[in-house]
Amino acid sequence: MVQCISLAFYAIRTPSLRNIAFTGPHMHDGSVKNPPPCIRRHVGATASLPDDAALRNMTLNEAGEASLEMARRTISTASP
Repeated sequence: MVQCISLAFYAIRTPSLRNIAFTGPHMHDGSVKNPPPCIRRHVGATASLPDDAALRNMTLNEAGEASLEMARRTISTASP
């Protein structure tokens, strides 16, 4: 008998971004204390992606970084 395995079995559980302003450290190894350096690291890492030109050319200017910071603060409560 063949059993159907749910796709949820293979899903990666992504942590919530709620209160990200008060949580950390970040990255898989806990090497970054604040989110902005994580974002910069990920943007810089896209340069080595061979298959996706849109991601390979991704950049983040100061205005974009400020928008991400505002969004991060928006999803965080006033205190942890």
